[in-house]
Amino acid sequence: MANQGFRVWAPDQRGYNLSDKPEKVSDYDIRHLTKDIAGLIKASGREKATIVGHDWGGIVS
Repeated sequence: MANQGFRVWAPDQRGYNLSDKPEKVSDYDIRHLTKDIAGLIKASGREKATIVGHDWGGIVS
C-alpha cells in the first residue's frame, strides 16, 4: 500500500507509553485528544485521512 501513497501511523495518545502525561484530568478531554490527531494530519501535509482507532482511540477517531 505504501507504493500507492498510503501511510500508516500508530501514534500514542497523550498519557500512553512514552507520550506526554499531563497531570490535569481536563487535559484528556475529547476536544484535546481530537485536536492532537488533527495536528498529526496537518503535520503530514495531507488534507484528509482515513482514521481507524482501537480501544480509547476508537472513540477519538
